[in-house]
Amino acid sequence: MGRYVLRRLLQMIPVLFGATFLIFAMVFALPGDPLAGKCGDRPCPEAYAQAYRAKFHLDDPLPVRYVKYLGNLAKGDLGDDSSGQPISPQIKRAYPHTIKLASMAIALEIGLGIGIGVATAIRRRGILDKAVLVVTLILIGLPVFVTGVVLQYFLGIRWHTLPATAGDNSVHEFLMPAFVLASLSLAYAIRITRTSLAEVLRADYVRTARAKGLNTRRVIGVHALRNGLIPVVTFIGADFGVLMGGAIVTEGIFNVHGVGNLVFRAIGQKEGNTVTSVVAILVLVFLVMSLLVDLLYAVIDPRIRYE
Repeated sequence: MGRYVLRRLLQMIPVLFGATFLIFAMVFALPGDPLAGKCGDRPCPEAYAQAYRAKFHLDDPLPVRYVKYLGNLAKGDLGDDSSGQPISPQIKRAYPHTIKLASMAIALEIGLGIGIGVATAIRRRGILDKAVLVVTLILIGLPVFVTGVVLQYFLGIRWHTLPATAGDNSVHEFLMPAFVLASLSLAYAIRITRTSLAEVLRADYVRTARAKGLNTRRVIGVHALRNGLIPVVTFIGADFGVLMGGAIVTEGIFNVHGVGNLVFRAIGQKEGNTVTSVVAILVLVFLVMSLLVDLLYAVIDPRIRYE
């Protein structure tokens, strides 16, 4: 197990460097002048333009700029944005909101996704199964921004059931944004759980357990669910990083000042250092969650061992 973890940690290094270099290159490859609009409607003075380009190494080749960025990153310095504001405090202010939003979305995905999936797998082809199928197909077919706007209008504005925006970032105000963020993944989690568990319930060892006289709760909870959860755990574990990176639309609808808003503004202003720093953390979160999911396999299914 220790050698496997060490090998996976070493594999993270080239992935992290590769991902950050690609996003660094793509941001700076966007058309437009980084100095546009910095001095209002007038062109910037030549002295200011030279100082600006020297500060952000805009005249250096892309690989040189990236190496300099990594050198500062190794010192814990993420640099400044184009307005001269340090990037680190901006990320520290934004990340807690996105982590909170993504964590609540994952909690909904685990609780509702697995719970409803188990219920529909047990009662296949029943009324509940058919109703859930229709609802999940609707959630899968609707874009996230449509789901968000519709729920915001009915639950927040018309019926006043939940706050329409996340002003003070309380748990109550994050319920609707978290559900909207998790809506697509929730639908997939329900379908994956239902399909996986329904297949396991037809296995020979489950029939044997029932033939021995074990009650339904023990057969499903101990014998069937542990094997049926493996594909669900894979999906949900990888989804945490996806939710954090895909929160731009949801944060925009519900006025959540998180990573999504920060990245959206940074891309529009060609803030390469800001975008790369945020993406580096997202990639790291995704890789760590992937490792934890792999290790969780051995807990769910004792037959899985890592050499």
